[in-house]
Amino acid sequence: AGSSSGSEKEAFAQATELLVTCLVNVAMCRLRLERPYEAIEAADHAIKLDENNGKGEGVVVQLTYEELHDEICLFAWGLKSLGAEKGQSICIFSENSARWLVADQGGAMIGCTSALRGITSPVEELSFIAENSQARGLIVQNEQTLNQVWPTMVKNGQHEQIGFVVVLWDGVAEKRRPEGDVPVLTYDDVI
Repeated sequence: AGSSSGSEKEAFAQATELLVTCLVNVAMCRLRLERPYEAIEAADHAIKLDENNGKGEGVVVQLTYEELHDEICLFAWGLKSLGAEKGQSICIFSENSARWLVADQGGAMIGCTSALRGITSPVEELSFIAENSQARGLIVQNEQTLNQVWPTMVKNGQHEQIGFVVVLWDGVAEKRRPEGDVPVLTYDDVI
């Protein structure tokens, strides 16, 4: 068997850590239902999440499980207010980060499926994913990602199925709000 490079091992470790965080969130929800007093005590423990905002700054955010859960709930309600419904699909084109986790879990909380892909994927691949997932919403890492994928989606007519766009990092230039009939919002707008 071949040896894995350091970056592959690091990526695997990050993916494993993110999966553990997702599973802990699910476990906390179940614990709240079955043993609420233990859940309240456990919610005070802190977790650390990498805020991979695409700038390589390595910013780490520390949240309690309760704070993470609350942020996921707020994002879920924000998605619902934008028209996302159970059974619909949402595309998330972003690298892993705390906000990516909140967006993914917020969508899952209201019954949406997520079509996920990193931002280094070719624009044609992202467009293909958006079309075939029949996404109702588009969540992107930053405005640069939106600038890359949106023209292809417009050219292919995929923008017509999109009801909203959320930019996770760095805000949105006022000229982008809205993109035709599609509202373009920031992460903070949604929560």
